[in-house]
Amino acid sequence: MISASQTNLSTGRTAGWIFQQLGTPNEDARVDNWLLMSSPWPVLALISAYLLISTQGPKVMEKKKPFDLQLYMIAYNFVLVILSTYTAIEVFIATFLNPQFNGPACAPVDYSNNPSSMRLLSICWLYLITKCIHLSETAVFVLRKKNSQISFLHVYHHASMPILWWITVKHCGGGSAYFPVLINSSVHGVMYFYYLMAAMGEWTRPYLWWKRYITLMQMVQFWVVAIHILHSIYLDCGYPKGYQWLLVAFLITQKVLFMNFYLKAYNNSAARASKKGSSKNE
Repeated sequence: MISASQTNLSTGRTAGWIFQQLGTPNEDARVDNWLLMSSPWPVLALISAYLLISTQGPKVMEKKKPFDLQLYMIAYNFVLVILSTYTAIEVFIATFLNPQFNGPACAPVDYSNNPSSMRLLSICWLYLITKCIHLSETAVFVLRKKNSQISFLHVYHHASMPILWWITVKHCGGGSAYFPVLINSSVHGVMYFYYLMAAMGEWTRPYLWWKRYITLMQMVQFWVVAIHILHSIYLDCGYPKGYQWLLVAFLITQKVLFMNFYLKAYNNSAARASKKGSSKNE
């Protein structure tokens, strides 16, 4: 019979081998006592619960009335605007305004307890927490019976980001990891401002014409971040190359899925508008 200690040892060896291939240290002891960072199991449990809600929630709500969550959505989106903006500003201060920072094109991780290094690490951790908070959005879709919004892209993106950024914070938080945090937080600040306006009711509808440009911003960010990562790999400044290639592969999947979503959403919208116009002229 295999004991728990033997299972943990085997799991530890497997994880160690994986992170050795990614070129990262086995773990960063500085974050051991931080929320969600003692082991991967809390985040994995959270993702498991998220997938259960995403798949089974619509079935539970099938014969129930949708919830009116307008006030919650206004409060939630307001908090996310503040949180995303704060994260982006903090990253900018900790990097571009920090004379000790080794970047911006490529920067290795400083695993010391230097205050500037710890500040950047804590921002990466806050970014992880934000990605965990984002999981609640799917629960809102379920409760409001907006099942069409629970697409593969939506679930894949929300489920994968906490896992990816747990790995980042635990093994290579800081250094060149600052760039995707800066870009994505900036984009999310704009995106959640749009959602905040949309949640306020019908009176904001005439001012929401720029929705498609948010999707374009999201697609452009993937290219910008991918180019920065590839440039960092080329410079070989000491940031883990294997992990960077993992990020590139992830970004490619995101780019393909977002492009597919954009083409379907806005080509169909254009076709419907054209059809509507033709019917009016008949």
